[in-house]
Amino acid sequence: RYPEVEINTEILKSDNGPPFNGEEFENFANHHGFKHRKITPYWPRANGEAERFMKTIEKAIRAATVEGRNWKQAMYTFLRQYRATPHSTISVSPSEALNNRKLKTHLPDSPSTTSNSEKDEEIRSRDEKNKSTMKSYSDKRNRAKPNNITLGDTVLLRRPKLNKLSTPFDPEPFRVAQNSNAQFLLL
Repeated sequence: RYPEVEINTEILKSDNGPPFNGEEFENFANHHGFKHRKITPYWPRANGEAERFMKTIEKAIRAATVEGRNWKQAMYTFLRQYRATPHSTISVSPSEALNNRKLKTHLPDSPSTTSNSEKDEEIRSRDEKNKSTMKSYSDKRNRAKPNNITLGDTVLLRRPKLNKLSTPFDPEPFRVAQNSNAQFLLL
């Protein structure tokens, strides 16, 4: 069962895990009018935002466990605080960006002078700019090269290392049948 929320996106990225590959989730996506895009399996960088956030949650849970606190309660407290804290990239809290209103907290706040549509545009602009900057830093650090793979090319598929004798690539070559955002359909 999925929560009754308004989905304000055209594309939702996720791994190909069990909660996201069933008929029920497909119906949910169709009902709410968004496209479900599955990222490349065994490649966490394809879903870096989610992986980074999971790392932060795991750190909060470990800290609670070490301190002898109930980890579930600590996780809920952490998430509530995270949702209410202004994000450095978009300058508003995640809750405010999603729901167009401030989350009620015990902290004082000043009234906003911008309209919701202006605020949405400003958030999207800041987010896009910062993501572009982070991508260029990452590309430079990893010495990324432009992708020259085109439709019809013959390629070798890297596979997980099973043992010391396994080869890094599948011995059978594949042909690129579809190219979409650096994800390829191979035949």
